[in-house]
This record gives sequence, C-alpha cells and structure tokens, in this order.
Amino acid sequence: MNHRRPLIVRFFEAGLKALPPIDRERYGREMLSVLEDEWVDTRGARRPFLFARILLDLAVSIVWFRIRSLRGGQGRLGSDVWMDLRMALRSAIRRPLSAIAIVLSLVLGIGLNTAVFSLVNGLLLRPLPYPDASELVQLSQTAPDIESMDVSLPDFDVWRGETTAFTGMFAFDDASFLLTNADRPEVVEGAVVSPGFLEVLGLQPALGRGFSLEEEEPGRASVVIISDALWERRFSRSPDALESTLILNGSSRRIVGVAPPNFHFPEVAHVWVPLAFDPLRADPEDYGFDVIARLGPGEDLTTARVEGDRIAALLAAESPATKARIGTSVYSLRSADVPVAVGGLVVTLLAAATLVMLIACANISSLLLARGDERRSEMAVRRALGAGRGRLIRQVFVEVGLFTLLGVCGALVVGYKAVELLPALLPGERPFWIRFDLDVRVFAWGALMGALCSTLIALPPALQAAREQRSLAGRRVLSNGATTWVVRGQVALATTLVACSGLTLTALNNLYAVDPGVDVERVLVLGAPLPPWSYQDGAARAAFYQDAMARVRAIPGVVSVSSVDVVPLLSSGDEVALNASGRDDTPVVGVLSRFSDGYFDGLGVPLIEGRHLSAAEVWSGERMAVVSESLARSLWPGESPLGKRVRHGVEGSRSPTIDDDQPWFTVSAVVGDVHQSGLGAPARGMLYVPMGQGTPGTFTLLVRTSVDPLSLAPEVRARVHEVDPTLPFYEATTMEVARDLSVWTERTISALLTGFALLAMALSILGIYGVMSNVTNRRRRELGLRRAVGATEREVVALVLRRAVRLLLPGLGVGLLLAAAASVVFRAALFGVGALAPVPLLGAVAVFLGAGVLAAFQPARRAARAHPAQVLSVD
Repeated sequence: MNHRRPLIVRFFEAGLKALPPIDRERYGREMLSVLEDEWVDTRGARRPFLFARILLDLAVSIVWFRIRSLRGGQGRLGSDVWMDLRMALRSAIRRPLSAIAIVLSLVLGIGLNTAVFSLVNGLLLRPLPYPDASELVQLSQTAPDIESMDVSLPDFDVWRGETTAFTGMFAFDDASFLLTNADRPEVVEGAVVSPGFLEVLGLQPALGRGFSLEEEEPGRASVVIISDALWERRFSRSPDALESTLILNGSSRRIVGVAPPNFHFPEVAHVWVPLAFDPLRADPEDYGFDVIARLGPGEDLTTARVEGDRIAALLAAESPATKARIGTSVYSLRSADVPVAVGGLVVTLLAAATLVMLIACANISSLLLARGDERRSEMAVRRALGAGRGRLIRQVFVEVGLFTLLGVCGALVVGYKAVELLPALLPGERPFWIRFDLDVRVFAWGALMGALCSTLIALPPALQAAREQRSLAGRRVLSNGATTWVVRGQVALATTLVACSGLTLTALNNLYAVDPGVDVERVLVLGAPLPPWSYQDGAARAAFYQDAMARVRAIPGVVSVSSVDVVPLLSSGDEVALNASGRDDTPVVGVLSRFSDGYFDGLGVPLIEGRHLSAAEVWSGERMAVVSESLARSLWPGESPLGKRVRHGVEGSRSPTIDDDQPWFTVSAVVGDVHQSGLGAPARGMLYVPMGQGTPGTFTLLVRTSVDPLSLAPEVRARVHEVDPTLPFYEATTMEVARDLSVWTERTISALLTGFALLAMALSILGIYGVMSNVTNRRRRELGLRRAVGATEREVVALVLRRAVRLLLPGLGVGLLLAAAASVVFRAALFGVGALAPVPLLGAVAVFLGAGVLAAFQPARRAARAHPAQVLSVD
C-alpha cells in the first residue's frame, strides 16, 4: 500500500528517519497519521500552504529532537514553550495572508522607527570622532543683542594665556583656497587654525607633524597640513609628499603633515594653514573666529563658565569702552555642531515615527482580538482539558513574539537600506563626523522597539484569552472593551500626527509667503575666485568684471547680468559698524555689500526713494551709496536719507569707534529690504557701495535668463574663460534653489511628518474598518431581534451608525488635546506657527468619522435587510 500514498506523505515518512529512534517510536506514527488526514481533507489552492507547513514542521521537529537528545532531554517548561512555538507556526501557516499582513505591518512600523532613530543616532548620540570628546567645548562671546558670536583674536590670546580651566585651546576659521599645482586650478576647502589644534582634539598626524607655536608668528613660516584624501589624490600616499609644496592662493606652502584618515575638521576641509597673527595689532572688535578648548582634569561646564565670566570681567576692565558689555559662553562641542533646533526636530521626527509604529501595533492587536473571537472554541477546549490561564497567555505571547522577531529582522533590513537614503536629507556635503551606519545603538533600539511592540500587541488578546468564559456549550460573556479602546487609541495618535503635519505645513506656507526682497525666478548664480597674483589690485579686478559681464550679456537667453559680493539668501555677509554724519550716539550695526551696475533692477529689488547709479558711476569710484529701508529708518528715523552721509568701520568689526580716516559716502537711493540669511531670518540693514570702491576678490555672477538658468551655466563659464581660461568655478546654483535651501529644515520636517500622517491615517482607517465590520457582524442577532419586534431598517442602520460615531469621538477628543499640546512645542520651533491649523484637523475628523460610518454601514444594512428568523438562527 506504500506506493499508493501521496508523495508528500512518503517524503515525510522518510524524513522521520532523521529523528532519534526513541522519539521516532514515540511520536512518528502519530505525526504521520495526522499528516495523512490533513492531506486528504485539504483540496485545491490550500495544498501548497499545507505542503510548506509540513516541510517546516519536519525541519523544526528534527532540529528540536536532535538538540534535546544531545542535551539529555528538556524540562517541562522548555517542552511547553516548544509546543507553543510549533502551534504558533502552524497557526501562521493556516492563515498566511493574515500572518504576512502582521509581519509587514511590524516591518513598516519598526523599520520606519529604526530608520529615523539612525538619524537621531548619527546627529545626537554617536560620539564625535575624537578621544574623550565629552571634554571638548566651544567658546563664544555674547553681546546685548547677540546670544552667541565668534571671538576676536586678541580676546582669544587673553583666554589662552589667562585661563586655568582648560588644558589647551585653538582658534580657527573656514576658508577656501585656490590650489594651482596642477594644470587646471581647483578650489579646495580648508581652514586657518592656530597651532595645537590636532593635540587639543586628541589626534596625531598620520604622517609628519602639526604646527608649532613659532609658525603662529606672521611671516615666520609658510606651511600646510593636508588631508589623507588629498594626500592619496595628489601624491598617491607617498611619504615623499612631506616637504613637497602646494601653491595655495598664489603662495608656496611646504607640506609638514598629513591629517588622520577621514578627518576633515571643521566639516569638509582638506588643507589647514597656520593662523598667524599679532595680538597687539589684530583688531579686538573683529569677532570672526571659532574657539575650541579641552577641559582640564576635574573641570566641567559649570566651572568653565565661571572661568569665562572671570575672563570677560578682565577684558572689560582692560577695555571698558568696547568690552564692558561683552560676555562669554561655554557649551559642549556636540551642541555646537548640532543646533538645538535641529536636534529638537529630529527628536520630533522620532516621536512621529513612534506614533506610526504604535498605530501599526494597534492594528495588529485589533486583528488578533478578532482572531481571538474565532479561536474562542479552541481556547475553551484547551481550558476544559486542563490548560491554565498562564498557558493560554503564554501561547499568545509566543505567537506574537514570533511575528515580532520576523518583523524586527525585516525592520533592520529596512533600516540598512534607509541608511543609504538619509544623507539625501542633508543639504550640501555632510560634515565628516556625521555617519548613519547601523551600530550597537541602532540594533539595541530595534530590539527595544520589538519588545515594546510585542508587549503592546500581545497584551489585549492575552487578557482576552485569560478572561474567556465560553463553555463547551457555547455560552460567552466577554465585552468588546479592549477592541474599542485600541481603536480609540489609534484615532487619537493619528489625529495628533495630522495636527503636527498641519502645523509644519502652515510654517512652510508662511515661510514661502515671505517676500525675500528679490525676484528669485530664473536667476543663475555662478562664482569663481580671482587669483591674487593675476589680479593684484582693484583696477585689474574691475576690468575683468566689466569684460566678463559684457561677454555674458551677449549670450542668447540672458536678460540681465550683475554682480554682488553678498548674495541674497546665500550669504549673510560681514557685520560692520555704521555711522551717520551729525550723529554722536552709538553707531548702528549693518551689513556691507558691494554691487555692480544692473544689480537692483536685475534682481527686482524695489527702489523706494532716489535713483539708481549708472554704470559709469558704479565703476568710477565715486563715493555714492545705497541703503536699505530698515537701515534708513535706523540711521535717520523720520527723515529722508537722500543726500545724507554715512561711513562704515572695519568689515567684521562691531566696534562703536569708527576711525575718522574712514571715507564718507553720500546716499543716492533707498531700496527695499532683502533677506540675506534666509526667509526665516529678519532682514538686516544693508549698506551697498559701488564696485568701484573695492572690487571683491571672488567673482560672483547673477544672471537672469529667459530659459532654464542651469542650462546656460556651461555657456556662461565658456564666455568667462574667454577672458581668463584658468579660473576654477564653484558649483552653479539658482536663486530658487537658494530660497528652498533657506527653508530646508521646515520643508524636510513638513514632508516627513505629512508622509507619517498619511500613513497613520491609512493604518487607522484600516483598523476602524476592520473593527467596525467585526462589531456589526457580531451584533446581527441583536439587530435581528430588533427587526423582529418592529424596528425599521432605517432605525436599525441609524443605531449602528450612532454606535460607530460614539466609538470614535473619544479618540478624536483625546487626539485634539494632544494636538493642542504639540502646537505649544511647535510654536517655539517653527516659523509663524500660531493656533492649530483647522483645515487638516477638520479633514482628519471628517475622514475618521467617514471611515467608521462606511465600515459599519454595509454590514448594518445587510443585517437589517435579512429576514429576522434567518438572523436569529445564527450563532
């Protein structure tokens, strides 16, 4: 008869030979008999699922029994857990679509949460790549109107010489260098740093040495340290690179060291040159340098701040006229690298992703509760056969744990793929210390979220199983309270997410409604540094500017061409003290910018009063100036500034004392305010002086076009190279990109939160629909009874719909309260956010109520239309 058995049965019988003999004798015949019965009873499309379950059962049984035989048997608990695991596997295979839906929901919820956590980990948690990074702090100075500003070099020298709270400190500033060793010059990013910067950071050069104190003295040494990447690219990692030279900005510098691999401090630097200065001659009001220090043994931020106050008092005593109101601040290097606003926003994203995960958990829990109703006979039989409540609860937790384990594994795969996408969220080239790869913290977070999900999912059905009172006769007393509150929790969390999304969309809309002060449509921005050895004075630079701009104007599709050294929305410029003639009070602080002819008309900056300077006036060197509207109000409140005179101090200096040798400029026009630092930052007072008063060393073109601006970038470069073929250009961009970049934070957070909110709404709607359909179907007997005693079809349907609305209203109410609390937090972090946005909130309320009504309507109408005798006969 063996040859008549199905192939799968014969295969299973052969596989049983792999079991230990004692287990094969004890369980083999029973396992084979059960398999034969199931195979005979299963037909059609369900046989492939049974085939998969049989193979899985066989493999798991062989592994388990072999392990148990090697260990000499298992205790009762281990055997019971193994049986629970096998039952969970069988249950999943019997309901494959349901199991797949549960696992995918967990992969989505935990994976999304883990991906966002890897962003939080990379920005906030991962240690900075320096030894004992917690000892590193950043020093800054404060003024009455500025919370934090850079440090002047004389003040840095006092700090370095007088403080005892630090073992070392260094000053630095970002810089771009024109490297001309190769046939084609290139621009490399770098920094000027004071000696000892590698030692303070706790690093050693990969080759050579760092800077010595003697190299800080002006004119003493022309040396450079290069990055490991530049060493490899230029010198193929040859040790002979030491003592070689690089031509940076026309000056020959000897290479004395190579930085450690993957080191690009402060962010993307490839070359470092010594910060050479004389403390007695440096401008004490030029606050243009960052300072990093390492705390001494036993010191912390509190003692360092006390030391900072002492130094500030010392400086104020030495220079009361200029330093009396200048303070100091000390904060950790981590908080300096990641602004509080950015940290708060990524934590907000993590909270939003966690809400989505909780909603997914609620959906799975609702599904398991519904399955619990289907399995109540099974649970009753197991109770009747002696299974205790603990055993029933454990079965639920084992089943959910199996799903969660698969979900966590899938979530980590999703997180691994998300790591490749996260850098795209950061504009520009990301700092070298930011890494999003998976580490122990990410794996631990994924495991923690898996444990949390497993507990939250399993708890309601486990309590349901423990409270199950159905007897073998079929009587049951269990309410739907757990399912109801799960759905209400879903709705509350989703409503909160929708509210937060509405707030971010409101902030983004408010930002885009801000007038930047310039017309950003179709404006190409292209720049290049002018080599100082080729353009040694302002006259040579001015001649180049005029020739290059004339050639670019001749390109078809070009509407206007102009130049400015402080580009709106892209550069904030240097602050400078400004003084008006006839005023004896404290000068006003503004921003100095140099412009070419056609700048204001070309960018659409409105003319408020006066006239624009002609091209001849711009390049002739006449001392004329244009002021912005806000600066005019500050310098001449209630007066017309036309014909008035103004002068400025040293660029980068906020010193209230302006040298009497500084020239006066006569105001010829007042123009509208321009947002230099982004749409979210207030417009600052601008003093515009003509290019003829000092042509900048960086050539920046603003080209308005009638076509796509970036499509003309190659032609613009070619025309400029007709004048000077050696110029290396920076990457081309547009004013529209600059505007979008200025609202990057709000745009990114809005897009992600909106996506989270839509996903949460979709999950909640599915949960509402499933629960309402299940609840309505279970009330068919009650509805049939109402129809039997005279209720109309409309009354029965209305009764069910009212029940659906009552189910959802508490969740919506809690969600609105949570949304109100969230709006308080968002109001401080986002631009122009006031009260809760009504449109998305009302839309969410309408969608949730509509989903609940629709979910209940169809089964209610079906039950109401059925014959009462037919409905009442249903168990």
